[in-house]
Amino acid sequence: MVALLLVLSVIGAIGCEAAEPPASTAADTASPDPAGILDASATRMSGITFATFDLSHDVGSSYLSGLGLYLDAVTGQIAMPDKYSLRMEATTSDKNVFVGVEIIGVAGKAYMNLLGRWGETDPLTLPFDFSELGLRLADIMKAIEEPTLVGEEQVEGAQVWRIGGVVDSGAFKGLLVNASPGEQIEIDAWIGKDDSLLRQARVEGRLFSDDQSGAVRVLIIRDVDVPVEIELPPL
Repeated sequence: MVALLLVLSVIGAIGCEAAEPPASTAADTASPDPAGILDASATRMSGITFATFDLSHDVGSSYLSGLGLYLDAVTGQIAMPDKYSLRMEATTSDKNVFVGVEIIGVAGKAYMNLLGRWGETDPLTLPFDFSELGLRLADIMKAIEEPTLVGEEQVEGAQVWRIGGVVDSGAFKGLLVNASPGEQIEIDAWIGKDDSLLRQARVEGRLFSDDQSGAVRVLIIRDVDVPVEIELPPL
């Protein structure tokens, strides 16, 4: 009888130990490191080959002094290392006339379709340079200060981390040639949890000297590394 009780006691003790859940570790409960997420995304974006993007203004617009137009939105495609195509929606300086502009860049040359006619233009006179979009976005992410994890969200069905932070406006100069340094820009970046791709960014603040206070731009990136054909336009 005593032996039986001893056996039952051992079995009960083993059962209790098996039912006890494993202790959680610091690694299980620690929040993701926002700086690490940005670094991983910068590395991933610097290696992309193709992408399609949309750049729009939620507040304000960008003045293109060389064209005398206010830029409202851009849809573009890139094929690294030196090809891009853009479709721009703009208005005249008096805001009364809508103007569509197309630009194609190939191997260091740029071509513009304004008012229905294609012609070669000096790429150095353009107010932006999208030829190395992935690298320039990586530079911006590396320059973000005080990054914080805002939360987890979805962008076009993908699970993403939302990272907030601030960055000096001069960090955009590689992408937006006339960006004026010295302005603190608030930025939110939506980065894929599984692939570290930058899916979306929201930029608030004055990038240009003639920007209105509180200007807001939104960049959406999609179809990363989906091949696109970008060829010279008919001249």
